Amino acid sequence: MPQPFNDAIITDRGAALLARVESSAARLEITKVVVGDGTYPAAEKEPASLRGKTALKHQRNVYAPSSVTITAENAIKIATLISNVDPVTGEALVDRGYYINEIGVYAKEYGGAASTECLYCIAVTAGSTGDYMPAYLGGGAAQIVQDIYLTVGNAATTYVNIAGAAYLASDAAILLARVAALEDLGLTVVDGKINATYNT
Repeated sequence: MPQPFNDAIITDRGAALLARVESSAARLEITKVVVGDGTYPAAEKEPASLRGKTALKHQRNVYAPSSVTITAENAIKIATLISNVDPVTGEALVDRGYYINEIGVYAKEYGGAASTECLYCIAVTAGSTGDYMPAYLGGGAAQIVQDIYLTVGNAATTYVNIAGAAYLASDAAILLARVAALEDLGLTVVDGKINATYNT
């Protein structure tokens, strides 16, 4: 059963980056989602404490966002596949199991230097431990599809770096449905291009 997390808290550095975005001085790029097994006593779970964070307490894995959806003018939903094995290479990502107690989203100025990257927001487990991510020992993978909702300023000008991301089954189903709809109209997709056949 999934363990609940407290609401994500935007960090001080994340708020400063968001202020630059809202003043049109920069555009926002979501770069990665990180998970860790750091533990937080009650006082450290308070928003005032989390705002000052610049990194997770004990980072374990880094993932590229798998997809992004605009949910409002200034908000997006990022879906990330958190797994103990790389779905493309089959390489183990977790060799020692751990509890996912903390999740962070990193961002930077779009087109900016790597030095502009910061921990944009952080969420910690509401209980004593989060979901358990086992070590990968072969066979089936342990996977969690994590949805993260973010306030981003102007959602239409927010960029998400999905290079190397795992493709979600739900995204594949949407893509297949779109291709089927095109084919129903007499169109075909070949090598990523739409071809039309005309009957005269």
